[in-house]
Amino acid sequence: MQSDTTDRFTKNTNRAISENISAVYHYPIGKKLSADFILAGNHNRNAGDLFTYDKDLNTGLYTIFLQNQSSNLIRNQWQQTFLPQLTYNFTDEVSLKLGLGSQFNQINNQFNTYAATTLNQNYFYLLPVLELRLQKFNISYSDDIRQPSISDMQPVTIVYSPIYSFIGNPNLKPSRSHNLGFNYNNYHSDSQVAIGINSRITVETNTVIRENFVTADGAKTVRPVNLNGSFNSYLSGYFSKNFKKQGNWQFGTSTSLSGAIGHYFFQVNQQNGYQNTKTVTLSQDFEATYVDVFAFRPQYSINPAVTTYQNVNYKSTSYTMQHASFSLYIFVPQKYTWLVDYAYSYNPLVAPGFRRNSNLLSLALTRRIQKKERGELKLTCYDLLNQSVNSVHFASGNTINDTQSLLLRRYFMFSYTYHFKDFR
Repeated sequence: MQSDTTDRFTKNTNRAISENISAVYHYPIGKKLSADFILAGNHNRNAGDLFTYDKDLNTGLYTIFLQNQSSNLIRNQWQQTFLPQLTYNFTDEVSLKLGLGSQFNQINNQFNTYAATTLNQNYFYLLPVLELRLQKFNISYSDDIRQPSISDMQPVTIVYSPIYSFIGNPNLKPSRSHNLGFNYNNYHSDSQVAIGINSRITVETNTVIRENFVTADGAKTVRPVNLNGSFNSYLSGYFSKNFKKQGNWQFGTSTSLSGAIGHYFFQVNQQNGYQNTKTVTLSQDFEATYVDVFAFRPQYSINPAVTTYQNVNYKSTSYTMQHASFSLYIFVPQKYTWLVDYAYSYNPLVAPGFRRNSNLLSLALTRRIQKKERGELKLTCYDLLNQSVNSVHFASGNTINDTQSLLLRRYFMFSYTYHFKDFR
């Protein structure tokens, strides 16, 4: 197999500016019926420069500018939204809200390359809104619009390396999400028990995906396209309780359980397939406080995930991540707080050369000062063991991805904080 080496320097700069203005008018029609009129306008400007240079073998400096692998992109987007809503209150705890929003979008895309200049787009949408409140239950429906990124729309072909090329698609359409949500939250003050259930289902049309073309020697060309058929959903619940004080002790506990399902479309060499991802997260923590002397909180969570495929002969993958932590607070002597915080993470399924676990130990000392103890001096040592690292393993289309990010490592910080109790 032919070998090739690419030695390049890239500089990527992004800038974003956003301005928003809105007005709301509430009009009571009757004792139970009211209307709201919402008018909003915003402007977003996003600019990004990508400059790519090859290395000059004579000088050893990266001075050979590659115009066909660089970009200067600017997008200005103006959006105006008018949303009239009607709310009918059957009782103090039961109500129904209906609305239909009108949204206008004007988008100016400036590619600023030798092959393309400007693309102007205008869109109009009708966006329904529904919300039903039944005591502590809430059911809602809404639509969202997401514009494709300007980098995906640039009408050029960029050869980043001998094994990876990108073809832009200026004909991409905006994606539309149809969102159905449900939640229930309740707190019993007598027993100090809190219970909650939340769920959401999102079905998307015109999802922007990567169409992949892979040659026999492994070179890949990708092109963003619009496809239908993707959806995702999640269901989560929590339970927490604070127990009655036992002498000098106060105890509390909380449990949370959540699950998510994703169904995503992808293409490889014009072969269509679906990726189904299922994840579950179980978290348990416990808290104990001994008067004004100390408090500690252990926590543990486990996160299994499974990815399977449809219409393609790809092997399924699964893994289980685990996380444990322990925090200790000491409140003596008076006006001082000592903190010891330890976290352990384990990711069993990573590529060779990646770390499977990390130990994060941090220490802090706080001294409350000034009148009414509104001032606070704090000395922090973050990542005492100098092991902070973030590893992520996930499947996407026909690839298994392992990423490892080197986070901010060990450092010491001295800070001062003043707590304002009121602004009168």
